[in-house]
Amino acid sequence: MSQWAQTRRTLILLGIFVVLGLIAFAIYTFFFFSPPSCFDNIRNGNEEGIDCGGTCELVCPFQATEPNILWSRAFKISDGVYNIAGLIENPNFDVKLDGTYHFQAYNQDNILISEVFGDVTVLPAQKKPIFEPTINTGFQEISRVFLQMVGESTWTKAEQQDQTVFVTSRKLEDQDTEPKLEVSLVNRGIVPERDLSITAILYDEEGNVTQSSQTFLEYIERDSTESVFYTWPEPFTQEVTKIDVFINEVSLL
Repeated sequence: MSQWAQTRRTLILLGIFVVLGLIAFAIYTFFFFSPPSCFDNIRNGNEEGIDCGGTCELVCPFQATEPNILWSRAFKISDGVYNIAGLIENPNFDVKLDGTYHFQAYNQDNILISEVFGDVTVLPAQKKPIFEPTINTGFQEISRVFLQMVGESTWTKAEQQDQTVFVTSRKLEDQDTEPKLEVSLVNRGIVPERDLSITAILYDEEGNVTQSSQTFLEYIERDSTESVFYTWPEPFTQEVTKIDVFINEVSLL
C-alpha cells in the first residue's frame, strides 16, 4: 500500500472517530449531562459545600454563627398553668435561620414535667421572643426551663428588614393588684401591616425578666396608631422598672 493510501485511510478513520465522538458527546449532553445547580445534591460549580455557599441561596452551616439563647423561663398563671418563653438572637447580619426549638421544663427535683417543640424563623441580626402559652403541668411547679435549637437548621441568605411599626408608649398600672399593660403602636410605613405578634417582656430593677406575655394584632393601617393590652390575674411580687416590646410578623401556615 502506498504511503498516500495509508495516510488517506488514517485520515478517514480519524474523521470517523471524530464524528462518532461528536455524536456520543451530543447524546451525553442532551440526555445525561446537567449543568451545576444548587439542587442536585452534588458539590459542583462554585459551591463551598453540597448545594450551599457560593452563588447558592443556602448558606453552609459552617459559614453561619449559631444563634444565642439569651434567656428562658416560666411565668405562672395559676396552679399548674404556666406560660413559658425565651429570647433567641441571630448574630448573623446577612443570613436568616429556619429551625426547630425545644423547651424543657423541670420541677425542683430536676424531673422533666413538660416539653414543647416548635418551628421558628429568625431574620438577620434579629432578637426574637419564643412564647408558648398555657402549659399545663398537672399542678406541678416549674422550677427551671431550658430552650435549645434541635435538629438541622437551615441558613439562607437574606437582608435585614426595615422596621415600620414602632412602640410609642408603654403604660403599666396596678402592679400590686391586677396588673394591666397598654402598649401603643404606630405604623410609619407606606402600606398597612397585618398579622403581627406583640410580645412584652418585663424586668425588675436588677435587669431580671419577671414577666412576659404575648398578644396579636391583625391589622394596622399606614400612618395610624393602635393599642394592645395585657393583663395578669395576680399582683407582681417585684416592681417592674423596664419593659421591652418585640414586634414580629406571624408565620401563617
